[in-house]
Amino acid sequence: MNIMVLRYDFHMTLRWLPILFLGLGTLQAQNVTTDFNEAVDFSKFKTYSWRKAKAAKKADPVDNSISDNRIRTSIAAQLAKKGFTEAESGGDVVITYRVTSKDKKQTERSPGMGRRGGFGNTTRVTSVYTQGTLLIDMLNGDNNELIWRATCKDTVSDPEKFEKRLGQDVEKAFKKYPPKKK
Repeated sequence: MNIMVLRYDFHMTLRWLPILFLGLGTLQAQNVTTDFNEAVDFSKFKTYSWRKAKAAKKADPVDNSISDNRIRTSIAAQLAKKGFTEAESGGDVVITYRVTSKDKKQTERSPGMGRRGGFGNTTRVTSVYTQGTLLIDMLNGDNNELIWRATCKDTVSDPEKFEKRLGQDVEKAFKKYPPKKK
């Protein structure tokens, strides 16, 4: 009798384990990628200037003046670490960025309990989360051609947490600058 109870508890734990990992995964998922024009010699760029990004079509909860200040400060700090200095206008490169957020759904399946401790029906759990995306573009100051782009996707439960982690994402992006030829 005691063995049956232990087996049942063990299977109940197995049943909820994927759901637990799903919850942890959606709070911690970060993805930073970069892309660049391989024909460009990045060593010649020493100054940067800003260009205001195009406004989003609809109001976005992570696109505001507080976020703008955090993003600009984070990008400027990383550019300074790379030897860049800011120019009021006419920099060797022009920096622009865009922030968006989007609610997404994720459905996970886990085995359900059958009779006598066996596996039965599948349980589905759907979670809704917010995926924030920060695009950082570096344009050639001479011809406005896109030469480097960082895409930072951060999945969090609310936009405030996304804003607080923007600095970490920007730092990750600029670890990949200057890019190494593929």
